[in-house]
Order: sequence, then C-alpha cells, then structure tokens
Amino acid sequence: MTPDYPATYPVILPGCDIQSAQLQGSMLIVEADTFTDQSHCPTCGHVSHHIHSYRVRTLSDLPVSGYAVCIKLRMKRFRCRQRVCARQTWTETVPTLAERYTRRTQRLTNALWYIAHALGGKPGSLLAYRLQMPVSRDTLLRTLRSKTTLTKNTSDLDEPRIIGIDDWAKRKGQTYGTIIVDLERHQVIDLLPDREPQTVATWLSQHPNIEIVARDRSAQYALGMHQGAPQATQVTDRWHLLKNLWDVIERSLISAKRDKNKLKNTRNKPKDYPREPLPRSAPEEAYRQVRREQRIQQYHQVHYLRERGLSTRRIAQLM
Repeated sequence: MTPDYPATYPVILPGCDIQSAQLQGSMLIVEADTFTDQSHCPTCGHVSHHIHSYRVRTLSDLPVSGYAVCIKLRMKRFRCRQRVCARQTWTETVPTLAERYTRRTQRLTNALWYIAHALGGKPGSLLAYRLQMPVSRDTLLRTLRSKTTLTKNTSDLDEPRIIGIDDWAKRKGQTYGTIIVDLERHQVIDLLPDREPQTVATWLSQHPNIEIVARDRSAQYALGMHQGAPQATQVTDRWHLLKNLWDVIERSLISAKRDKNKLKNTRNKPKDYPREPLPRSAPEEAYRQVRREQRIQQYHQVHYLRERGLSTRRIAQLM
C-alpha cells in the first residue's frame, strides 16, 4: 500500500493548497490547487472572477527523502467578460512556483543550473539521476545557456571580461572578417572588417577590462592580442585543441609511413635513417617568422647597448 500524508506534507508549495501526497514506487505524487479566485486578463488587464474550466499542470520538483517529486497542480482557466477584448479565456499563472510553459519548478531549475555550471552536460546528467532529478544532458546545457546570469549582477557585465574571437566569411574563400563574442552573456559584441592583427589590437586596446580571450590557432590573432591586450590570458577552445591533436597525429602517422616505406626499400635500420621534421602550416610558419624577427631585433639592441658601455646587469634590466 502507498502511504498518505493527510496531516503534514513534506513539500511546501507557495500560493497553492496541497490536497494529497502519495508514494508511487520511487516517486512522490503531490496533488494541489491554487488559492486564487481572480485573475487579470493578459490582453485588456480586466479583473475576472468568472472561472471557465480547470486544467491539471504537471511539474517536477526537488526530491524529498530520496524520492522524486511530481506535482499535479489543478489550475483555473478564467473567461474575460469584456466584449471588446479579443481574448476569450486564459490560464492563471503561479509566478512564485513556476514560469509559463515550463515543466519544472523554479527551485528545481536553479538546482539543475548549478549542477550544469559545475559539471557540464553528461557528468551533470549522471549526478542529477543519482539525486532523483532525472534530466538529459541537452536539457542541462539549455538551462545553463538560458540562465547564464543567475548568480551575476547585470551591472557587472557592462564591460566584457571573457570574449571569444574567430573569423567569419563575408564571401567564403575570398573575404573574411572578425567576430567578437561575449562568452559570459553569449552575445555578439562586434564585427570587425578584416582579420589583420592591427585591427584586432586596436579593438582590444579600447576594452581594458578583458581578462580572458578564447581564439583559434591563427598566428595573426595571437599577435593582435599580444599587442592590444597583453594583460589578457589567451586560451584555445576544445574544438581547436582536438584539431591540433588530430593534425599532429596525422602528420606523425604520415611521416612514420614514409619512413617505413623508405626503410623497406633501402633495407636500413630505423636508427640509421634520419627522420625529416614535421611540416608546419602556413599560420605556424608566419608566426615563427614574426618571432624570429623579434629575436633578431632584440639581439641587435643588446649589442648596441653593450657598445654604449652598459654593464651586463643593466642591459638585462632594460631588456
């Protein structure tokens, strides 16, 4: 038999009157009614006391004593008595409990947001199942994106702190620009006309509060960030990290296959055959040339200071 809770109920529902609570397997079913006897028309704002009908809304709530909670909330549907109003009926809302069209209470949504923020999609989904709050990883990620400012003050997000920079095609294969996204608010901040380092550096210098910049493998963006926001930390997103790993593995396998074929033809041992260096991509080669020119300039500057009679320690301090 399933026990009832007629006297005191283990669930508190603000704005609602609990009628019964019963255990069905691993779930606690709570039936409740709303207190309201009037509602404002969403279209004309007229107060109506005329009840048209009732409907039952099913909501998931926080677990109680290891049991998942399902709320069967009977809600009133009101009729607008104004003849000039285009709306005939509407269903009342319980803003203290749940938002419109949602299937979870606000407190359950907030709990899932914290789980998604700490663990992400799949790990958070596994933990939620353990805590009797079953939810898919996609739902966790949607909750995280829709409530990114749950614990943040919107006034603190006026200036971007964490941004992402990537290129976008005006005309694919021919003309490209730069897109800048606020990764905290998930909003596009600006679109730059090109991908030149000077353009990126100029934009970054106008936003001194930037702390973290996520970018791709472009050496041009790296140079622009180094010039415009030297205080910011540059990070690479997960996709480009995996792409870097894939390229290295691919080049290594191609080189190993080439070595194997040459060794098979020449019948030499692997230790007698010198391995060729791995080929570099065009952005890597361009960034390597920029770094080389910087080292050459630093080399000439050290010799110039030495000829001026400065000591080694003083040159080290200046450099």
